[in-house]
Order: sequence, then C-alpha cells, then structure tokens
Amino acid sequence: MGLRAIAITDHDSVGAIEPALVAARGTDVEVIPGVELSVTIDDEDVHILGYLIDCRHTGLLELLHRFASARLERARKIVAKLDTLGAPLEIDRVLELAGRGTVGRPHIADALVESGWARTFDDAFLRFIGYHAPAYVGKPRLDPALAFRLLRDAGGLSVLAHPGVEGRERFLPQLKEADLDGIEVWHTQHDRRTVARLSERAREMGLLMTGGSDCHGERRSEPLIGTVKVPYSVVGEMKQRRRDKGLTERGDENR
Repeated sequence: MGLRAIAITDHDSVGAIEPALVAARGTDVEVIPGVELSVTIDDEDVHILGYLIDCRHTGLLELLHRFASARLERARKIVAKLDTLGAPLEIDRVLELAGRGTVGRPHIADALVESGWARTFDDAFLRFIGYHAPAYVGKPRLDPALAFRLLRDAGGLSVLAHPGVEGRERFLPQLKEADLDGIEVWHTQHDRRTVARLSERAREMGLLMTGGSDCHGERRSEPLIGTVKVPYSVVGEMKQRRRDKGLTERGDENR
C-alpha cells in the first residue's frame, strides 16, 4: 500500500501491537502503538483514539482488563436480548469468532450474518445491535478526563475519533477542556466538506489533525487500510506534541 506508518488502535485492547512491532522489524513501515476507548458525555458514547502509547503501561492494562470482563458480560446480555427478538445465537460461537481478542459487537454482527438473521454486517448493526437498536446494551461509563489522564500517563495523546460520523463534533469544547490533543480529520466516512470543516475547527482550537482508514478487516467487502491518505508530517506533529507536553517516550524502539 506504500504506507510509511500504520497505527494499531483496537478498541479496548493492545494485544495486536507487539505482533505488529515484530512484523515491522526489518521493514520501512513505522508502527504507531495505540488504542481506542469509549468515554461517556451526556449519556452518549464518544470514541477516543490514544496514539503513541506505552502498550505495557500498568494502569492502562488494568483498565483494559476490567473492560474485557465488562465486554464479556455485555455480549451475554446482547445475546440474551437477541433471543427474545427471535434471533437466537450461541454465546460460545460469538466467543469463537472473537478468538483471542476482546469480544465486541462486531463479533455478534458476524454471528448474526453467519446464522442468517442479518443480511450484512451493517444490517446487523442497523436492525439489531447498533445505537438505539432493540438489542443494544451500553458500555461501562468512562469519564473523559480519566481516560485522557490514563493515556497521558502511558505516554500517549488523545484524539477524538471520526467526529463527522456520529455527530460528536459538538463535544469538542468539553473534550478540549479535559486535555484533548487532536481531531481525526481524515476518515473513510468524512467527505471533503467534513474534512474542511474539521480542519478549520482543529486550527481554531489548537488541536492536532490526524486520520486513518478505521479498518475493521474484511467485514465491509474489503480491507480499508491505505485508502485514506494522511500526510506523514502528522506523525512528526504528534511526536512534537508529546515532547511539548513532557511525556515520557517509552516503548519507542520502533520509532
């Protein structure tokens, strides 16, 4: 794909970072260790990307361990709701689809498609498990300030994920006050007008501009890696922001 850098930002998990670092050895591809967390503002789920983190940081790992347990319980509740809706699934099959990773709604969506209850991955979210859908179950609450502090303690930066997709742009002032570092400007679902608007907001608020493909594998017909063009200068700007904040650069052997 011609990439100079790739960020690994799984939701509530850092398990893929070490294998990615190993795979990148001897290549020209730089791995940016990251994670995606969900915070709660006004009862709404807001996604935050943590970039340049130390994936071995104890405090962050403890939080992710708690979230893994909560995700399993959430999956069981969603499966129970689906049963009452006439779309029964076996929780064991959902866990098989999750493999060694943390279980989440994408694995339930895969199971719905596999069982014939949904036509596609997106259909599973739309009719069953997406926000406001009948089998949706919320996540544990995480305060933005706490999330940002944990990411900062792990040497990382906090970025608002895909604000143009779910209407989360309105939370920027609150997030900025809580120590937000940047906005995901470039995204597969951000059109030119959205990119222009978010770029202007970032400049006005003194926030970094980042971007990515938000790739979730082959669930949506083909992998999206490399389909969103982000200037490599963004990586340098993120590293400079981290230096300006006096964050300790741990786990940087690949950078």
